[in-house]
Amino acid sequence: MRKITSFSGAMILILALCGFVYAADTGSENDGAPFYTKDYDGPHNMNETPMTYFEPFLTVDNDTLTPLADNISDLTLFLCQGDQEWTLLKEYTGWQDVNRFGIYSDIGVGNNRTLIFSGGHGEGFFTFTAVDPSTEIGLWLHNDTNNDSIYNGDDSFLFSETTLSKGTLAQEHQWFMVYDVSAYIGMGKTFTFECPTENFSVTGDFHYLVYIDDNHTSSNFDHNDMILGVYCANTPPEVTCPGDMDMLVCSQDQVEVAGFDIFDAEDNIETIECSVGTYADGSVFFTPTVSGDYEIVLTVTDAFGQSASCTTMVTVEMNSPPTCIVPESGVIVQCTPTEVCLPAFAEDVDGNLIGCEIVSGPGQLVDGNWCYTPSGDESVDVTMVCTDECEEFCEVSFSIEFVMQPNWAVLTMDRTGSMSLTNAFGESRILRAKDLAHTEIDKLVDMNDTDYPGVFEVAIYYFNSSEGVILAQDFTSDAQTLHDAIDAIPGPRHDTPLAA
Repeated sequence: MRKITSFSGAMILILALCGFVYAADTGSENDGAPFYTKDYDGPHNMNETPMTYFEPFLTVDNDTLTPLADNISDLTLFLCQGDQEWTLLKEYTGWQDVNRFGIYSDIGVGNNRTLIFSGGHGEGFFTFTAVDPSTEIGLWLHNDTNNDSIYNGDDSFLFSETTLSKGTLAQEHQWFMVYDVSAYIGMGKTFTFECPTENFSVTGDFHYLVYIDDNHTSSNFDHNDMILGVYCANTPPEVTCPGDMDMLVCSQDQVEVAGFDIFDAEDNIETIECSVGTYADGSVFFTPTVSGDYEIVLTVTDAFGQSASCTTMVTVEMNSPPTCIVPESGVIVQCTPTEVCLPAFAEDVDGNLIGCEIVSGPGQLVDGNWCYTPSGDESVDVTMVCTDECEEFCEVSFSIEFVMQPNWAVLTMDRTGSMSLTNAFGESRILRAKDLAHTEIDKLVDMNDTDYPGVFEVAIYYFNSSEGVILAQDFTSDAQTLHDAIDAIPGPRHDTPLAA
């Protein structure tokens, strides 16, 4: 049982009709049963004088609802999805244990019947059917006056297709009023059936409420003869997806997208399907192969074929390894061993760099620099590795040669355009400069020279405004090599007095 909070009053009202009392009804055959004439309305013989009553009606929140069929039209219907729970909500006291109710599926015939409530079932009794929602059905009621489960004597056999009714002259009368009240499920609404002699109220959840006039005193709707509630014990599943999102994904790693929620009131989920990956415990797991958009459609289907789905778009950016940046290999000349700090760091476009470390060689990383103090003349080989949160890394090596050279000199010569002119003594400036350079070289490499004691290593550079500084000769102590380098320095465009 479920969802019925309370009932009160005498009975439920779902369909209405102004009826008339008939003093005699004529029976008809039922599956080969004998033909009976109904001379009176059973042993209770009530309301034999023709009378007119207002139609019963169903209200909720003081609003009057409209039945699926009016009081003279045939009624067939398709039940809702799932197991249908039928509850006998109310039965008129004078006719309890007399009426037998059911449904039939051979529309226009009425022989393929299913019994739902027999005469012995009292108020509050419920049972289940599993009628396919694509099957069209009608309703029937056997007013079994002698309680023998056979249509005979003063019985009436009423059908929601009015022309099939037997044992009554009122074949144009719709005995069944059906209301679709599924829109009120979950609202805790109270439904009230009102008729001339009594009202009946019930609070609960129903897909349909059914009012039946059992023809005991003809079609006069004077009592809430029988009230039924139908609740489909299956509702569609519900599924909720998280919002769209961006994800940075490590290469070929499985990712988890959390935040999916599945609910089914009847707990009869049969399949859960993902357009991407697999679902487990509120999350979808998949392994992206490239950067791009991945649309996750989660579809849930229950045992009755009802389904629900939702969609989440996941934009995946595949992780890129960091890029290591270190000094170029080369030579560093120092007078005395001194700490050197050179740029050594990593760039990471994904912003998930963990850090860098020296895995081979001397020195340490300080604020994006490799710092080291040589012990003297030496060569060092250094390897740096930088790693990101995806455990991807870059690795790069460099070599530095440290040369301790306490005696060294650099000669720089100007060869800009002004050097093509003569000086105050009429000498070519460029030639004069070269003469001075030759003299300096002789002193620098002469270990007996008193001005520059010892042998120097000398480097020679020249410059002008267009080419910048040019190395003419790297450090050497060979005098002839240095002299040749000076002589080889090209003059300016006007390198002689005559040219000027």
